[in-house]
Amino acid sequence: MASEDYDEAKRLKGAIERLRAVGGKIAALEARKRIAVEREDYDLAKALKADIDKLRGAGEAAAGAVVAPGGGAHSFCLRTVAVVYSKDGSPHACV
Repeated sequence: MASEDYDEAKRLKGAIERLRAVGGKIAALEARKRIAVEREDYDLAKALKADIDKLRGAGEAAAGAVVAPGGGAHSFCLRTVAVVYSKDGSPHACV
């Protein structure tokens, strides 16, 4: 039986939008990192990689929030989600 849970739909939409934003930031940082490596600025490349890793962790946490909201009577977990990033940094959720 389908449930019309508009609050949950709104929460999921917000989480998806945050994931897209994180993916865009990662793509921009990946581009900057490639340029830094081409210029042999390895200190900058290392710093950018650390930033990318932090954002990926945030993206994975957001993906987990999409499928496993905490608490309440409507708590559920559909399935495990893994976030895979393409070379341009955009996230792809794989179930």
